[in-house]
Amino acid sequence: MLRNASLFGKYLRCLGRGAQKGFKKKQILPPIPVKAYGRPPSAASQCGLFHDEDYNYYTKISFSLRKHRRKLKPNVLKKDFESEGLNTVVKNLKVTTSAIHAIDDAGGLDEYLLRTPPEELRSVLGEKMKAVIRFYERNPEVKEWALPWKSFASAYARGDPCQALYRHLRGKELYEMQMREEQRRYSPYFLPSVHNVHPLRQPFPEGSGDPQLPHLGWALNQAEASALRRRLGMAVNQTWRAEETAWAMRTIDAMRRSTTQQQRHCRQRS
Repeated sequence: MLRNASLFGKYLRCLGRGAQKGFKKKQILPPIPVKAYGRPPSAASQCGLFHDEDYNYYTKISFSLRKHRRKLKPNVLKKDFESEGLNTVVKNLKVTTSAIHAIDDAGGLDEYLLRTPPEELRSVLGEKMKAVIRFYERNPEVKEWALPWKSFASAYARGDPCQALYRHLRGKELYEMQMREEQRRYSPYFLPSVHNVHPLRQPFPEGSGDPQLPHLGWALNQAEASALRRRLGMAVNQTWRAEETAWAMRTIDAMRRSTTQQQRHCRQRS
């Protein structure tokens, strides 16, 4: 009698095809699914809907009794599902092929989440979506707010919907403020054209009236001129070289000097 005869079928399965030819098919045990082992589900399966699939492992023992660990990965896809219960389109949801077949058999994502027991669903994300669907069924007025379903994913948010609404709007406002603060340094401030760097040095014919000068308060006030230099320095792209930045500063000083001379000339003519 062989020692550990119950493990002989698994030993045959780990051998190569050549060694299995001398035995009957029923003597070679098929691989046992993940759920029968009682192994805890993987972390990746908690971020999607894997249904009855998961990462599986087995050890292949060669003829020289060397063990080689093998890992079987499930076929995971990213799909978009339209959910009436969640009042949105769930995008880029990680699902396996078996989960897609189960969703089709159930008649949709909502029916699959509501009718599948937790021991078959085996997903934290699925349980949160199921809780939000049932919360919307009990509170249809909250569903009309059209907030992202993840705003009510936690039990604390479902206990106080007004607080969840405030946190969502406050987070959105803070994000917009942060984006404006980051984009302010790249605002499109006025920069003169390369072909017309000195627009105020145009010659005026004799006998013509006084030209209508634009608003040049920044050129007359030292504080406004320094503020404009600072803004232009912030608006300059980071890819500009130091020479181009210095050229821009020299251009501003030249425009300021030419403006002062032009106004002095206009005062003398008047």
